[in-house]
Formats: sequence, structure tokens, C-alpha cells
Amino acid sequence: MRALCSWLAFVALTAPSASFGDSMALGQEYARVTRNRRYVFVMLPPPGGHGKLSSKYRFSGLYRNDGSTKPLWTVDWFAADVDISSDGKHLVVWNWLPRLGDRRETVVLAFYQNGKEIKRYRVLDLVEDNVRLPPSVSHYDWLQQKAFDDQKGRWLARVGSRAGPQYVFDVQTGDLLQGKLPKR
Repeated sequence: MRALCSWLAFVALTAPSASFGDSMALGQEYARVTRNRRYVFVMLPPPGGHGKLSSKYRFSGLYRNDGSTKPLWTVDWFAADVDISSDGKHLVVWNWLPRLGDRRETVVLAFYQNGKEIKRYRVLDLVEDNVRLPPSVSHYDWLQQKAFDDQKGRWLARVGSRAGPQYVFDVQTGDLLQGKLPKR
């Protein structure tokens, strides 16, 4: 038994560090090319971070997908994931794993035009009973399904559970097209 405990302690101390629970790798740079391949949206890491994209682009924002490094428009925030329309003007930012302590007021969906926010939705705007959202160790899952229909300019979200409400939003305005938001 003593040998087993010593071996386990050795393995725990010498093994490469691992990520436990549902911790997220924050600040990862990325690029999203529009469906028609005309534009690329670049998201750079927060200050202090760097990577391949940071060595080419100076700002987070939209660029022509022709090697250009002059932005068409920029943003001064970081988002873990976005959907960008082929017109190069409209962007949907969605916070897919908000932290547990921020349940009601957290912005989980925002619509942008040319880098400027035009509409936003908080958890309490979309979910009737946010206490029942599936939690993880440090986050909760409000979004069960999402789909971006670039051709129709629609963004679909199913919230809560698989049987939860489904909403369809206009990507150009952020307005709700289908579904009924909870009354507050």
C-alpha cells in the first residue's frame, strides 16, 4: 500500500499539468472567413497576448480576405466566438459559457454593424428560469443549439434545454423574428 501511495504521489507531481473541470483557454486568437470568402474577421488576444495573427494584424476587426492588413472596421473588445455575415457588415457575438455567478445580467448575445453594437440580449432576456440551466464546475450552458443562415441573414438559438424556446434573430438589426421572449 505504501508503495502504491508513493507511486501515485510521484505520478501526480511529475505529470504534465492538466486542465480540470471545464476551464476555458481564454484569449485565443482566431480568424473567421465569411462564407463568400471576401472578408476575414480577426480576433486578437487581449493585451499582453500574441500569436501568428498578432504578427500580421494590428487590430481586431474586419479585413478584406486578399492579404490586406488595413482594417475596414475594428473592435476594442475580445469575444471567444463570433459569426460574421458575408456582407462584411454584420457580426453576431455570443457568449456560449457564461460564469456561474453572472447568471441573470450577463450579456450572452450581441449584434454588431460595422463594429458597433446595435442590440444585445442578457440571459434574463432569453431564458424564463435560468436556475435550471445545466451548470458545469464554473459555467452554465444557456445555448443548446445555434445556427447561422448567412443567405437569409438569420441567427437561430435554442435556449435552456432541448425542449427550450427557439428564437430566430435578424442579423442586420438584432430584432427577434420568431419566438416569444419571456415576460419580465
